[in-house]
Amino acid sequence: MNYSNKKYIGLLILLLLSFSTVFSQDAITLLKFETAEKAFNSGDYEKVLHQLDEVEKTTGVMSKTLYLRIVSENALFDNGTRLYESTNQFEQLQRIRQHASSYLKALADQGLDDKYREINRISESLKSFPQDFDEWEVKYKEVLLIVEKEREEEARITEEIKKNEQLKQLTEEEIKNLNPKEKVQSVLNNFIIASGAHRAKYLQSYRMNVTSTTFNNINKLSQDTTYTTKIFTKEIPIQLFREFEWLEKNNFSFGGIERFDGKMAYVLKEKTMKYYYDVLTNLRIGIESITEIPNYGSMRMTVLYKDYKDFKGMKFATTTVTETWAKEELTSRSVIQINEIYMDEDFR
Repeated sequence: MNYSNKKYIGLLILLLLSFSTVFSQDAITLLKFETAEKAFNSGDYEKVLHQLDEVEKTTGVMSKTLYLRIVSENALFDNGTRLYESTNQFEQLQRIRQHASSYLKALADQGLDDKYREINRISESLKSFPQDFDEWEVKYKEVLLIVEKEREEEARITEEIKKNEQLKQLTEEEIKNLNPKEKVQSVLNNFIIASGAHRAKYLQSYRMNVTSTTFNNINKLSQDTTYTTKIFTKEIPIQLFREFEWLEKNNFSFGGIERFDGKMAYVLKEKTMKYYYDVLTNLRIGIESITEIPNYGSMRMTVLYKDYKDFKGMKFATTTVTETWAKEELTSRSVIQINEIYMDEDFR
């Protein structure tokens, strides 16, 4: 909205005259102001400003209209999140400053109330932003340079992701003709491609809601636990997809193909551990381990990975079932936040 300086000549006098009065205009004007208040309560701040323009054509600038205008403009300003997008944003900043200054000066002798405190808080919060256009323009140019570098980096990473997604997953027949070490690497690489794990390299942060239900086979008791797990920066790829680490260590041996949880699966072995990857989907579907416990003998633990779902191009098992002789644990996971630096809709 553009408001000429002429509109606010004599604003201080008008504010003082209007502060202790109510609308004396017709019912239409009252309805327009009520519409503005309702729009504010529903978060439609553009509509608020439009309705206030209509009201002030009849009433002139009043304390209550100016208050509503300032808080609405400040909500649209959104703490300067788009300040350096265009000169319009800087003009909006200056407009709020002008209106807030006029309000505070006009009502300085009327005593403190919540509205006055709020406008003062808004006025103070705007002091951290550029004070004039020259200062804004310097920072604007700095932002343009940063944005350009980010775009170049986005283009590079987009190309890398496309190359990864074009990698060929080896078929069962092709894996059969490899040597044992190559078979292990192919199974792990197949999983990384199928799960979209390569995208995790470009994540900034990751957060997941976890709900776990444990049933104790001994005392027949069940217990629910809910918690949130968070992973940040360099830890993300390895923490989310252990196959990256396993590829580097190269400690596995190839165990052929077995039936596991009703599916035919490649088997990778490491000491007492067996890892199962679905031959059809190449996703990890289970882990099985046997541990020798003194005086008790062998203890088998089986972990089933189920219900894979896609989150930002990456597939996660949202259900995990852990079974031992003593207990059964069902874990449900839901990714509630993936804050990525460069992974956006351009990558889909």
